[in-house]
Amino acid sequence: MHRSPRPPPQDKGVPLAEERKRPQLTSPMTDILQTLPMLPHMRAHPEIGLLTWHPKGVLDDELVNHVVVLAEAGEAAAAQPFNRFTDLNGLTGVKLSFGLLYRVSQRRRTAYTGNVRVKSAFYCSRGVGYASARIYAALMQNAPIEVRAFQSLEAAAEWLEVPVEILIEK
Repeated sequence: MHRSPRPPPQDKGVPLAEERKRPQLTSPMTDILQTLPMLPHMRAHPEIGLLTWHPKGVLDDELVNHVVVLAEAGEAAAAQPFNRFTDLNGLTGVKLSFGLLYRVSQRRRTAYTGNVRVKSAFYCSRGVGYASARIYAALMQNAPIEVRAFQSLEAAAEWLEVPVEILIEK
């Protein structure tokens, strides 16, 4: 029996801007992750075994926790392992604690039990997003999920062995 992950709780207090609203789950993914609900700006590319996400707004601890739950549900539901690509350039802010990045890295190390090593590429041409991705990549060193941070979209595409066009949100 499949349980859908709970949507993230609503922010407490007054939102500062439109981007502070939590993304709501949209239509279920088809193909490789048929039972996994997707966040806005998330797309499955089953023909190449890739999940892409272009988050918008503020990336905070709450949203990261929600994405981890979705990733783990997707891994459990997928017939084949899949690589991941996240473009952090659409963010208007990053409010992550180092403690959360550490806890997520430890959880992901133990939660991913696939026999095949998978890749997770984070792309950001700006400072804070790129720095956060580099810290996470360092924490995930020698894990079954290989994480790398990129400031070049072309380099990320080459590492993932996919056409660069597939990484651009349409």
